[in-house]
Amino acid sequence: MTKRIFVAIAICLLLVSFTQPAFYIDSPEKDAWSNSFFLFFLGWISLFAGDVSFLIWLANPCFIIAVILFLRNKKAAPLFSLLAVLCAAAFLVTHTIIVSEAPKYARISSYNAGYWLWLSGMAVLLLGSFIHWRRPSATGKLPY
Repeated sequence: MTKRIFVAIAICLLLVSFTQPAFYIDSPEKDAWSNSFFLFFLGWISLFAGDVSFLIWLANPCFIIAVILFLRNKKAAPLFSLLAVLCAAAFLVTHTIIVSEAPKYARISSYNAGYWLWLSGMAVLLLGSFIHWRRPSATGKLPY
């Protein structure tokens, strides 16, 4: 598979994840805080709340950097892909999340399609970057 196919699949998974709730919380409005599109673009705000969820959100810029590096044949692409996957997977050990400015926390009751699609997109890019990194070019040299 070419690099562009891996990138296209990864980005498509990311875009489809925006249409799905990322998680549910223990609350009457169980998906009130799980809009994937909102979380992708505004999750960085958690830095100001002093919450560790900011570290999980760092998966997004790592993913974007990894895509750019991967398409430019840079050696750091697998590293940034791995960082993106690790940051995103760290959400699985998060049991509560901020649900108000107070800050008030709520327990995460389930991880849903939006989260799994987001994580899968990053995993596809990681797989592609490792395959490309390990595969010799037509000249017999490794691509990096």
